[in-house]
Amino acid sequence: MQARSTDVTRQLEIASTHLMIERLEMRTVRLPLKEPFETSFGSIDSRLIFLVSIEAGGWTGWGEVVAAEEPRYSYETVGTARETPVWCGGMLESGIGRAHNIALASLPGFCLPGDISASSRYFARDVIAPEVTVAGDGTVEVPRGPGLGFEVDLDCITANTQTVERFENVRLKT
Repeated sequence: MQARSTDVTRQLEIASTHLMIERLEMRTVRLPLKEPFETSFGSIDSRLIFLVSIEAGGWTGWGEVVAAEEPRYSYETVGTARETPVWCGGMLESGIGRAHNIALASLPGFCLPGDISASSRYFARDVIAPEVTVAGDGTVEVPRGPGLGFEVDLDCITANTQTVERFENVRLKT
C-alpha cells in the first residue's frame, strides 16, 4: 500500500524534529557474475557488495557502497568504506546502486549520465526487481514506482549474504 503524499509529508515533519532509526544494518553480499570480468588488474568471477539498510518510521531504505574488494581504481575498499565520508559514481554495482544512478541521471539538467548498464551485463541474478534493461537505442527506462522504483530481492540478498552487522534503536540528535 502506497502512502498518500500528505502522510509522507507528516512523517517527514515528525522525523525532522525527532529522528529515531529503529534499525541500521550493514551487509556484505557476494554476487556471482554472469561471466568473469577482466581488467588489467586480473579477472574476477564474483563481486563483494556492501549494502546498507535503514528502518525508521515504518519505512526501509537501501543504499550501496560501490567500492571494490581490493584497492585498485581507488584507495577505498569494501573494508574501508565505513570510514569514507561520501563518494558517488558507478562501477560494478548491484541493482541498488544502479537504481540510485538511474534516479540521479534522470534529474532535469543532468546531461552527463554515468555508464548505467543492464542488470544482466554482470550478474547472474541482481538484487532488485524488475532488473534494469537497456533498450536497443541505449536508453534505460526510469521506473515509476515509489522510492527508487524497484523492489529489493531479499531472497537473493539472503542467499548471498557473507556478513551482517545490525544496530538497533539508534538515536540521532537533530
